[in-house]
Amino acid sequence: MTIPSSCDGCHIDLHGGQFSDKLCGNCHSFDQWSIPSFPHNDISRFKLVGRHQEVDCDQCHLNGHFKPIQANCETCHRDFHDGQMGDKVCEQCHSPLGWGEVDFVHNRDSDYKLIGRHVALDCKKCHTRGEFADLPKDCYGCHLDHHEGAKGTKCGNCHTELSWQTNTAQVHVFGAYELAGEHSRLPCDTCHTNGRQQGGLGHECVGCHRDPHFASFGPFCIDCHSQRAWLPSTFRHFQTGFRLTGRHRFVSCDRCHVNRIFGGLPTDCVFCHTDTLQGVLSRPGGDFHSCLVSDCNTCHTTQGWERVRGAFRDADCRQGGVP
Repeated sequence: MTIPSSCDGCHIDLHGGQFSDKLCGNCHSFDQWSIPSFPHNDISRFKLVGRHQEVDCDQCHLNGHFKPIQANCETCHRDFHDGQMGDKVCEQCHSPLGWGEVDFVHNRDSDYKLIGRHVALDCKKCHTRGEFADLPKDCYGCHLDHHEGAKGTKCGNCHTELSWQTNTAQVHVFGAYELAGEHSRLPCDTCHTNGRQQGGLGHECVGCHRDPHFASFGPFCIDCHSQRAWLPSTFRHFQTGFRLTGRHRFVSCDRCHVNRIFGGLPTDCVFCHTDTLQGVLSRPGGDFHSCLVSDCNTCHTTQGWERVRGAFRDADCRQGGVP
Protein backbone atom coordinates (compact mmCIF):
# COMPACT_ATOMS: atom_id res chain seq x y z
CA MET A 1 0.00 0.00 0.00
CA THR A 2 1.38 3.31 -1.07
CA ILE A 3 1.01 6.15 1.39
CA PRO A 4 0.22 9.46 -0.32
CA SER A 5 2.70 12.23 0.19
CA SER A 6 0.39 15.16 -0.53
CA CYS A 7 -2.17 16.63 1.85
CA ASP A 8 -5.11 15.99 -0.43
CA GLY A 9 -4.21 12.33 -0.36
CA CYS A 10 -5.71 12.18 3.14
CA HIS A 11 -7.54 15.45 3.67
CA ILE A 12 -10.60 16.82 1.98
CA ASP A 13 -10.01 20.15 0.25
CA LEU A 14 -12.16 22.43 2.41
CA HIS A 15 -11.51 25.29 -0.03
CA GLY A 16 -13.19 23.50 -2.86
CA GLY A 17 -10.31 23.92 -5.26
CA GLN A 18 -10.03 27.69 -4.78
CA PHE A 19 -6.30 27.30 -4.19
CA SER A 20 -5.46 24.59 -6.69
CA ASP A 21 -2.39 26.53 -7.72
CA LYS A 22 -1.13 26.65 -4.14
CA LEU A 23 0.32 24.06 -1.78
CA CYS A 24 -1.41 23.53 1.54
CA GLY A 25 1.91 24.09 3.22
CA ASN A 26 1.94 27.64 1.99
CA CYS A 27 -0.58 28.45 4.70
CA HIS A 28 -1.04 25.38 6.93
CA SER A 29 1.38 23.27 8.93
CA PHE A 30 1.45 19.82 10.57
CA ASP A 31 1.07 21.42 13.98
CA GLN A 32 -2.49 22.74 13.42
CA TRP A 33 -5.01 23.36 10.69
CA SER A 34 -5.96 26.81 11.93
CA ILE A 35 -3.77 29.54 10.59
CA PRO A 36 -2.24 31.55 13.44
CA SER A 37 -1.41 34.48 11.22
CA PHE A 38 -2.22 34.85 7.54
CA PRO A 39 0.04 37.45 5.86
CA HIS A 40 -2.83 39.08 3.97
CA ASN A 41 -0.86 42.09 2.80
CA ASP A 42 1.99 39.92 1.52
CA ILE A 43 -0.06 37.38 -0.38
CA SER A 44 -3.31 39.11 -1.34
CA ARG A 45 -3.76 41.92 -3.82
CA PHE A 46 -6.21 43.59 -1.41
CA LYS A 47 -4.21 45.25 1.35
CA LEU A 48 -5.76 45.51 4.78
CA VAL A 49 -5.39 48.96 6.32
CA GLY A 50 -7.25 50.91 8.94
CA ARG A 51 -10.43 49.34 10.29
CA HIS A 52 -10.11 46.40 7.89
CA GLN A 53 -7.27 45.07 10.02
CA GLU A 54 -9.71 44.55 12.91
CA VAL A 55 -12.25 42.52 10.94
CA ASP A 56 -12.54 38.73 11.34
CA CYS A 57 -11.80 36.75 8.18
CA ASP A 58 -15.33 35.34 7.86
CA GLN A 59 -16.77 38.87 7.86
CA CYS A 60 -15.56 39.15 4.29
CA HIS A 61 -14.97 35.50 3.36
CA LEU A 62 -18.42 34.08 3.91
CA ASN A 63 -18.93 30.30 3.89
CA GLY A 64 -15.24 29.70 3.37
CA HIS A 65 -15.19 31.57 0.07
CA PHE A 66 -11.83 33.23 -0.47
CA LYS A 67 -11.53 33.86 -4.16
CA PRO A 68 -12.37 35.28 -6.47
CA ILE A 69 -13.74 38.19 -4.40
CA GLN A 70 -14.31 41.63 -5.82
CA ALA A 71 -12.24 44.31 -4.11
CA ASN A 72 -15.03 46.90 -4.42
CA CYS A 73 -16.46 48.48 -1.29
CA GLU A 74 -20.02 47.56 -2.25
CA THR A 75 -19.08 43.85 -2.23
CA CYS A 76 -19.12 43.97 1.57
CA HIS A 77 -20.70 47.31 2.40
CA ARG A 78 -24.24 48.44 1.75
CA ASP A 79 -24.55 51.63 -0.30
CA PHE A 80 -25.96 54.06 2.24
CA HIS A 81 -26.39 56.63 -0.52
CA ASP A 82 -28.71 54.35 -2.49
CA GLY A 83 -26.99 55.06 -5.79
CA GLN A 84 -27.09 58.87 -5.46
CA MET A 85 -23.38 59.15 -6.14
CA GLY A 86 -23.64 57.51 -9.55
CA ASP A 87 -20.33 56.27 -10.95
CA LYS A 88 -18.22 57.82 -8.19
CA VAL A 89 -16.16 55.36 -6.18
CA CYS A 90 -16.40 55.31 -2.39
CA GLU A 91 -12.70 56.15 -2.01
CA GLN A 92 -13.33 59.66 -3.31
CA CYS A 93 -14.84 60.51 0.06
CA HIS A 94 -14.36 57.60 2.45
CA SER A 95 -11.34 55.64 3.63
CA PRO A 96 -10.67 52.40 5.55
CA LEU A 97 -9.64 54.53 8.54
CA GLY A 98 -13.30 54.92 9.44
CA TRP A 99 -16.66 55.60 7.82
CA GLY A 100 -16.79 58.97 9.51
CA GLU A 101 -13.36 59.95 8.23
CA VAL A 102 -14.72 61.69 5.14
CA ASP A 103 -12.34 63.39 2.74
CA PHE A 104 -15.00 65.57 1.13
CA VAL A 105 -14.35 69.26 0.55
CA HIS A 106 -17.61 70.89 -0.39
CA ASN A 107 -16.12 73.77 -2.35
CA ARG A 108 -13.79 71.41 -4.21
CA ASP A 109 -16.06 68.44 -4.83
CA SER A 110 -19.43 70.15 -5.27
CA ASP A 111 -20.76 72.77 -7.65
CA TYR A 112 -22.47 74.55 -4.72
CA LYS A 113 -19.91 76.66 -2.87
CA LEU A 114 -20.29 77.20 0.88
CA ILE A 115 -19.56 80.71 2.14
CA GLY A 116 -20.50 82.78 5.16
CA ARG A 117 -22.73 81.13 7.74
CA HIS A 118 -23.14 78.05 5.54
CA VAL A 119 -19.53 77.02 6.19
CA ALA A 120 -20.16 76.23 9.87
CA LEU A 121 -23.35 74.22 9.31
CA ASP A 122 -23.52 70.52 10.07
CA CYS A 123 -24.05 68.48 6.90
CA LYS A 124 -27.37 67.12 8.16
CA LYS A 125 -28.87 70.61 8.34
CA CYS A 126 -29.12 70.60 4.55
CA HIS A 127 -28.74 66.91 3.71
CA THR A 128 -31.68 65.57 5.64
CA ARG A 129 -32.64 61.88 5.40
CA GLY A 130 -29.29 61.08 3.76
CA GLU A 131 -30.06 62.98 0.55
CA PHE A 132 -26.96 64.31 -1.16
CA ALA A 133 -27.54 64.50 -4.90
CA ASP A 134 -29.85 66.75 -6.90
CA LEU A 135 -30.71 69.02 -3.98
CA PRO A 136 -32.14 72.49 -4.78
CA LYS A 137 -29.66 75.35 -4.68
CA ASP A 138 -32.27 78.05 -4.11
CA CYS A 139 -32.55 79.67 -0.70
CA TYR A 140 -36.17 78.65 -0.31
CA GLY A 141 -35.13 75.02 -0.82
CA CYS A 142 -33.93 75.08 2.80
CA HIS A 143 -35.22 78.33 4.30
CA LEU A 144 -38.77 79.29 5.18
CA ASP A 145 -39.99 82.35 3.26
CA HIS A 146 -40.79 84.84 6.02
CA HIS A 147 -42.21 87.22 3.44
CA GLU A 148 -44.79 84.67 2.28
CA GLY A 149 -44.00 85.24 -1.38
CA ALA A 150 -44.40 89.03 -1.20
CA LYS A 151 -40.78 89.65 -2.27
CA GLY A 152 -40.42 86.96 -4.92
CA THR A 153 -37.65 84.37 -5.00
CA LYS A 154 -34.50 86.49 -5.37
CA CYS A 155 -33.46 86.41 -1.71
CA GLY A 156 -29.97 87.60 -2.67
CA ASN A 157 -31.32 91.07 -3.39
CA CYS A 158 -31.60 91.65 0.33
CA HIS A 159 -29.88 88.80 2.17
CA THR A 160 -26.44 87.20 1.99
CA GLU A 161 -24.83 84.07 3.38
CA LEU A 162 -22.89 86.24 5.84
CA SER A 163 -25.98 86.93 7.92
CA TRP A 164 -29.75 86.94 7.65
CA GLN A 165 -29.77 90.43 9.15
CA THR A 166 -28.39 92.62 6.40
CA ASN A 167 -27.51 96.24 5.92
CA THR A 168 -30.88 97.97 5.88
CA ALA A 169 -29.76 100.76 3.57
CA GLN A 170 -28.38 98.26 1.08
CA VAL A 171 -31.70 96.41 1.01
CA HIS A 172 -33.68 99.56 0.41
CA VAL A 173 -31.69 100.40 -2.70
CA PHE A 174 -34.01 97.91 -4.40
CA GLY A 175 -37.08 99.52 -2.91
CA ALA A 176 -38.97 102.70 -3.60
CA TYR A 177 -37.82 104.40 -0.40
CA GLU A 178 -34.07 104.85 -0.10
CA LEU A 179 -32.76 105.09 3.44
CA ALA A 180 -30.16 107.57 4.63
CA GLY A 181 -28.77 108.82 7.93
CA GLU A 182 -30.30 107.32 11.06
CA HIS A 183 -32.79 105.32 9.02
CA SER A 184 -29.98 103.25 7.52
CA ARG A 185 -29.09 101.86 10.96
CA LEU A 186 -32.57 100.82 12.03
CA PRO A 187 -33.59 97.15 12.30
CA CYS A 188 -36.19 96.27 9.68
CA ASP A 189 -38.93 95.53 12.22
CA THR A 190 -38.79 99.10 13.54
CA CYS A 191 -40.86 100.13 10.52
CA HIS A 192 -42.06 96.76 9.26
CA THR A 193 -43.67 95.92 12.56
CA ASN A 194 -45.30 92.58 11.77
CA GLY A 195 -42.25 91.20 9.98
CA ARG A 196 -44.17 90.59 6.79
CA GLN A 197 -45.62 93.88 5.58
CA GLN A 198 -42.90 94.95 3.18
CA GLY A 199 -44.71 96.70 0.35
CA GLY A 200 -47.39 99.34 0.24
CA LEU A 201 -46.09 101.35 3.19
CA GLY A 202 -46.35 105.13 2.93
CA HIS A 203 -43.29 107.38 2.66
CA GLU A 204 -44.64 110.12 4.90
CA CYS A 205 -42.82 110.65 8.19
CA VAL A 206 -46.08 110.61 10.16
CA GLY A 207 -46.56 107.00 9.07
CA CYS A 208 -43.92 106.02 11.66
CA HIS A 209 -43.26 109.14 13.72
CA ARG A 210 -45.62 110.93 16.06
CA ASP A 211 -46.10 114.55 15.00
CA PRO A 212 -44.96 116.61 18.01
CA HIS A 213 -46.23 119.75 16.29
CA PHE A 214 -49.82 118.50 16.10
CA ALA A 215 -50.07 119.19 12.35
CA SER A 216 -49.17 122.87 12.82
CA PHE A 217 -46.66 122.63 9.98
CA GLY A 218 -48.39 120.18 7.68
CA PRO A 219 -47.15 116.72 6.64
CA PHE A 220 -43.81 117.71 5.07
CA CYS A 221 -41.38 117.16 7.95
CA ILE A 222 -38.46 117.25 5.51
CA ASP A 223 -38.92 121.03 5.30
CA CYS A 224 -37.29 121.29 8.73
CA HIS A 225 -35.85 117.86 9.58
CA SER A 226 -33.63 115.35 7.81
CA GLN A 227 -32.94 111.61 8.01
CA ARG A 228 -29.51 112.37 9.44
CA ALA A 229 -31.05 113.27 12.81
CA TRP A 230 -34.20 114.80 14.25
CA LEU A 231 -32.09 117.53 15.81
CA PRO A 232 -30.75 120.00 14.96
CA SER A 233 -33.65 121.20 12.86
CA THR A 234 -33.12 122.98 9.56
CA PHE A 235 -36.05 125.26 10.40
CA ARG A 236 -35.39 129.00 10.03
CA HIS A 237 -37.71 131.27 11.90
CA PHE A 238 -37.67 133.99 9.26
CA GLN A 239 -39.66 131.58 7.07
CA THR A 240 -42.67 132.30 9.29
CA GLY A 241 -42.59 136.05 8.56
CA PHE A 242 -41.43 136.84 12.12
CA ARG A 243 -37.64 137.20 12.06
CA LEU A 244 -35.82 136.60 15.33
CA THR A 245 -33.33 139.33 16.13
CA GLY A 246 -31.48 140.56 19.19
CA ARG A 247 -32.39 138.85 22.43
CA HIS A 248 -35.11 136.82 20.71
CA ARG A 249 -32.43 134.68 19.07
CA PHE A 250 -31.43 133.18 22.44
CA VAL A 251 -34.89 132.38 23.77
CA SER A 252 -35.89 128.69 23.86
CA CYS A 253 -38.79 127.77 21.60
CA ASP A 254 -41.15 126.84 24.43
CA ARG A 255 -40.90 130.32 25.98
CA CYS A 256 -43.11 131.59 23.17
CA HIS A 257 -44.68 128.38 21.92
CA VAL A 258 -46.37 127.26 25.13
CA ASN A 259 -47.98 123.80 25.01
CA ARG A 260 -46.30 123.21 21.63
CA ILE A 261 -48.59 125.58 19.79
CA PHE A 262 -46.62 126.75 16.76
CA GLY A 263 -49.00 128.03 14.14
CA GLY A 264 -51.30 131.07 14.19
CA LEU A 265 -49.60 132.91 17.05
CA PRO A 266 -49.85 136.75 17.08
CA THR A 267 -46.61 138.69 16.61
CA ASP A 268 -47.48 141.59 18.95
CA CYS A 269 -44.99 142.15 21.77
CA VAL A 270 -47.71 142.11 24.41
CA PHE A 271 -48.61 138.53 23.55
CA CYS A 272 -45.41 137.27 25.19
CA HIS A 273 -44.37 140.24 27.35
CA THR A 274 -47.59 140.59 29.35
CA ASP A 275 -45.86 140.72 32.75
CA THR A 276 -43.48 143.45 31.60
CA LEU A 277 -46.32 145.55 30.25
CA GLN A 278 -48.33 145.30 33.44
CA GLY A 279 -45.32 146.44 35.44
CA VAL A 280 -44.75 149.42 33.18
CA LEU A 281 -48.34 150.59 33.30
CA SER A 282 -48.23 150.69 37.11
CA ARG A 283 -45.30 153.12 37.08
CA PRO A 284 -45.41 156.92 36.68
CA GLY A 285 -46.10 157.68 33.07
CA GLY A 286 -48.17 154.55 32.69
CA ASP A 287 -50.90 156.43 30.88
CA PHE A 288 -48.36 157.37 28.23
CA HIS A 289 -47.39 153.67 27.67
CA SER A 290 -51.03 152.77 27.51
CA CYS A 291 -51.36 154.94 24.46
CA LEU A 292 -48.52 153.08 22.70
CA VAL A 293 -49.26 149.59 23.99
CA SER A 294 -49.70 148.09 20.55
CA ASP A 295 -46.51 149.54 19.11
CA CYS A 296 -43.64 148.83 21.51
CA ASN A 297 -41.17 149.11 18.65
CA THR A 298 -41.65 152.86 18.69
CA CYS A 299 -39.29 153.01 21.67
CA HIS A 300 -37.90 149.56 22.30
CA THR A 301 -35.83 147.09 20.31
CA THR A 302 -35.14 143.37 20.53
CA GLN A 303 -31.59 144.16 21.70
CA GLY A 304 -32.93 144.74 25.22
CA TRP A 305 -35.95 146.21 26.97
CA GLU A 306 -33.95 149.03 28.55
CA ARG A 307 -32.52 150.19 25.26
CA VAL A 308 -34.94 152.79 23.83
CA ARG A 309 -34.51 154.68 20.62
CA GLY A 310 -35.55 157.83 18.82
CA ALA A 311 -36.75 160.84 20.77
CA PHE A 312 -37.18 158.72 23.88
CA ARG A 313 -33.57 157.61 24.15
CA ASP A 314 -32.74 160.06 26.96
CA ALA A 315 -36.05 159.90 28.77
CA ASP A 316 -36.00 158.57 32.30
CA CYS A 317 -39.03 156.33 32.00
CA ARG A 318 -38.60 154.92 35.48
CA GLN A 319 -39.00 158.39 36.97
CA GLY A 320 -41.98 159.27 34.84
CA GLY A 321 -39.99 161.50 32.52
CA VAL A 322 -41.80 161.93 29.23
CA PRO A 323 -40.13 164.03 26.50
